Amino acid sequence: MTCPHPLPRYNRGIPSRRIVLTLCAALLVLPACGKAPTATVRAAPSFDLADLNGGRATLASLKGKVVVLDFWATWCAPCRRGMPGIQKLRDRYAADRVAVLGLSTSESGDADPAAFMQKAGYTYTTLLHGERAAPDYKAEMLPTVYILDQDGKVLHAERGYRAGADEEFAQLIDGALER
Repeated sequence: MTCPHPLPRYNRGIPSRRIVLTLCAALLVLPACGKAPTATVRAAPSFDLADLNGGRATLASLKGKVVVLDFWATWCAPCRRGMPGIQKLRDRYAADRVAVLGLSTSESGDADPAAFMQKAGYTYTTLLHGERAAPDYKAEMLPTVYILDQDGKVLHAERGYRAGADEEFAQLIDGALER
C-alpha cells in the first residue's frame, strides 16, 4: 500500500538545520568549559630592567610583594586609556606590599617615557626597554598587564585595554594580599 501523500524529499547531502545549530552551539560552549589561561599557576619569567632613575628592577627583588606589570608605550592610545587605572592601583596600595611597574616598550628613538609620565602625573615606577622582557611574557600587543603573587606566580594576564579592568585587578590583588 502506498501513502497518498508522500513525504517531501529533503536534500540528503545537506545536514538538517537542527544538527548544524547543535554543532555550532557545542563549538561555542566547549572552549568555555576549559580553564582560563591564567588559571594555571606558573612562575613569571625573570627580568632585569633599568628604571628612570638609573636603578635596576628585577623580579627577584620584588619577592614578597604582589606585582603589577603594565607593558605600554607612549604612542599606544589604548595604553594611555588604561594608565589612569594603573595609577589608581599605585595610589590604593602601600608600596611595601604591592609593586606597580610600567614597562615602557618598543619606544621610538625620540620618545621620552620620563617626560610622558611626569606630564601625565603618573607616579608608579617606570622601567625602560620593556621589549627585552616582552617576549618572555608574551606581551605581543600593548597594553599587556600581568598580576603576580608574592612568590612571583602569575595570577592574571590580560592583553588590550578594557574599561573597568582596574577594579578587577584590585580584587585579584586584595585576594593575594589576604593569603
